[in-house]
Amino acid sequence: LVERARRELRAEGFPRPLVERFADMRYQGQSYEITVPLGGRGGRDLRARFGALHQARFGTSNPARPVEIVTLRVRAAGKVQGPPAARAAAGGRDGARARIGHAPMIFEGKKVQGARYARELLRAGDRFRGPALISEFSATTVLPPGWSCRVDNRGNLICEVRR
Repeated sequence: LVERARRELRAEGFPRPLVERFADMRYQGQSYEITVPLGGRGGRDLRARFGALHQARFGTSNPARPVEIVTLRVRAAGKVQGPPAARAAAGGRDGARARIGHAPMIFEGKKVQGARYARELLRAGDRFRGPALISEFSATTVLPPGWSCRVDNRGNLICEVRR
């Protein structure tokens, strides 16, 4: 299993795959197993590790009771380089270019007019105050009165209550 996993991951372009090995074990006669990590080349202390895991999970272990291995398994992974974090377009100041109108809102029983912003038009450095709605394809962010919003250099909305 280990060699097959390594071979398949190398064929996919991962030169040094990480391969972990496990044994699903139980006391003879039980109907449930505990997954025990196999260290090194299988580990000579496998029985002791099973006993310790059984003790931790069920509050009991029995070193004299026969143990059986029900399943052997491997988990293999290849490390990939993540894409670089995208940077938001710079040059924002007050979000004016992203303002697309106004919307009536109710906060604490009071009707107020809040600015509406198009999320995709906001730029790094934009700052504005609530009440406001920030609309995008999959979500709407509500900025209550007394809150402020700024767009960081990754495009995140940092919303904070003003003190």
